[in-house]
Amino acid sequence: MMNTARDAFVLFFGINWALAVSLAGRYQLFDTTMFFGDSMRRRALARFLCGMFFLNLLPLAWFIVLHHFLGAATGMWGIVGSGVASLSFYAFHRLLHAFVASDNAPLSRWLYTDAEKQAVLENWRPSVFSGAARDSTQTERTNLPNTFCSHFIPGALFLAFYAIVGVLVAC
Repeated sequence: MMNTARDAFVLFFGINWALAVSLAGRYQLFDTTMFFGDSMRRRALARFLCGMFFLNLLPLAWFIVLHHFLGAATGMWGIVGSGVASLSFYAFHRLLHAFVASDNAPLSRWLYTDAEKQAVLENWRPSVFSGAARDSTQTERTNLPNTFCSHFIPGALFLAFYAIVGVLVAC
């Protein structure tokens, strides 16, 4: 038997998952060509495992939890709630940044050399970290924090907010 709200959740979550994973390229987590360089193999494996954890295992567990809570949802509001709940996936990208590329990221010393981390940061916010601010708006952005908490807290709130609102709308 087909449950439209659950099916919509699977569709929305899959689309959001694909979009969020595409944003993770800047972190070079799945650069498998590095497995074949002797000096880079350990870092490449650490990056790969980190990417698998933050972009595959945690989201899969989150998907299972939300899929369970949205199981009884039906009708139009079930579909709307499923769409809202699926937006919580973008939190994993913010959490990944907190652990991998923030100024005091707990995992960055195992994943990147200093030069590699600088390149990741330049890809994340080019005008800030390369010193190429082109206008006053970009210059003001240089003062934005890149601390662990400035990424982890919004990520956790994003995860909880959209999941709770989505489940409440659906049920």
